[in-house]
Amino acid sequence: MEKSLNENSYDAIAEEWDRIRSSHPVDPCIQKCAELVKKDGHILDIGCGSGKPIDSYLIQAGFQVTGIDLSEKMADLAKKNVPAMEVHHADFLNWKTEEKYDALIGFDSLFHIDEPRQAEIYPKAAELLKPGGYFLFTAGNKRSSVTGEMLDREFSYGALDPEEIKKTS
Repeated sequence: MEKSLNENSYDAIAEEWDRIRSSHPVDPCIQKCAELVKKDGHILDIGCGSGKPIDSYLIQAGFQVTGIDLSEKMADLAKKNVPAMEVHHADFLNWKTEEKYDALIGFDSLFHIDEPRQAEIYPKAAELLKPGGYFLFTAGNKRSSVTGEMLDREFSYGALDPEEIKKTS
């Protein structure tokens, strides 16, 4: 199967991304989410990248973490950087599991899903959550489909209006 623009681009920048992200602090909203989840909870990181800083933080905090990433090179780095984490190279919308999670994190990742498929994200996330689970994600603020550049590579971005997101869940 042919790779998507974002998969190719993340594969191309994986080493540089890992170097840059590894030195970043964990965002306070990730820390707050971790405080809400039961101490031995299972968290799914959608678009885990190289596993740093988010997944290494969560593992150190005592959580069981599963990561998925569209980029094979990012998934390989996550396996290397955070060996205690289960990692899958997969497209979130096509990924199948029977597992249910205490929390899902889609931090700076779900907006890489093309706009026509954005509405599929939220019902799938709901299916993966245990009752009372948490879903922390970043999203755009209006329906859009754009391309942009990061680390000299082109990426695609998609979003729904916040009101549309509420209707899909």
